[in-house]
Amino acid sequence: MTSQWASDLEVKHGVPLNQIAGKVYALHYEVPQVVKSVSNDYAGPAPQSDADGYLSARPIRHYVGWTQQVKPSKRISRHGLAANREVVYLEPGTTRDEQMLKLTGSSLAMSTMPGSGRRRSRAKAARIRSQMTTAT
Repeated sequence: MTSQWASDLEVKHGVPLNQIAGKVYALHYEVPQVVKSVSNDYAGPAPQSDADGYLSARPIRHYVGWTQQVKPSKRISRHGLAANREVVYLEPGTTRDEQMLKLTGSSLAMSTMPGSGRRRSRAKAARIRSQMTTAT
């Protein structure tokens, strides 16, 4: 993410970027994938990019992101084909929550959920899919 993008959001919302509400999501790729991101967190020291964002430096198995989009699936779909990934976490949060999840592999919300640290049940995955399709 660029500093101009962050500044624009802070002006728009009147609060620091790490306090702006959005959705934090985590994706799991069964087969590691090279993914695109507007953040260079996964890009490595000499990032490759195009008009859509940075490419991850190498294939990855997990991706954590944050979006303000009303329909998170719109943002999530930019990280590759749905058939190649599974949404394992999708909850309200801030960029601070996103960074905590990136650094620790867990968030406050995840740590208070039963079974945290394990892959989500089919029921939880169905609820996440439902959340994504309902927000249209």
